Amino acid sequence: MKILSHGGPLPLGWAALVFCLLAGGCRHSPEAAGSAAPEPVPAGMPPRLSAEALRCPGADDLVLAEGRHGIVLTLAEYNARVDEVPLPVGSDTVQACWATLDRIVDHKVCAAEGRLRGYTADDPRNLRDEERQLARQVLEQGMLAAQLLPDDEALKFFHEHPALFPGLPEASLKEPALLTHVKFTLHNRRWRQQVDQWLVREKVVVHRDRFAALLRERGFTAEPAPRREGES
Repeated sequence: MKILSHGGPLPLGWAALVFCLLAGGCRHSPEAAGSAAPEPVPAGMPPRLSAEALRCPGADDLVLAEGRHGIVLTLAEYNARVDEVPLPVGSDTVQACWATLDRIVDHKVCAAEGRLRGYTADDPRNLRDEERQLARQVLEQGMLAAQLLPDDEALKFFHEHPALFPGLPEASLKEPALLTHVKFTLHNRRWRQQVDQWLVREKVVVHRDRFAALLRERGFTAEPAPRREGES
């Protein structure tokens, strides 16, 4: 599937997931352990925060999130998957940890949605690989929907939300890539609402108190981040 460029980063909330899911998933490199240096990234992507900076010590079987249709996130899985949601170098570490937790939960919710749609995984190696494939199919359909939004709908959104597009004159939208940028921004708003609805349907509980305790054990001053809309 071809992903159109739109002259800017993919929409917040699923850009990082799309980057790794469509690439087949990122892998943890043992050599990177203990290093806070930026990790290698594909050409054209900004340097990202070291995955090691996001990992938390603790009991592997500690449950950080759970919900219907097999949604379970343990600390072991969180630590193994932190490099699937790359964040830019310079990010606040505590905020980056919370963002990573939320994005992995979103990934699992997307996988649950894929199961409900009847999607299947192609010879998955394990549950993590199955979930990656299911979530990728859901995200691909979302990206396709974004690109197929009617032009007049994107232009209407552009006129109604000028603050979202500073320095972008309407005349420039004759350039397909820039108009696609507007479409992705519109779709991102709708996408977040859709994921929130899935969180409600799956009765997802994120144990933010447990995660905050892990961060405090690392020496950070961390209170549980507020529950997102849709969380039980």
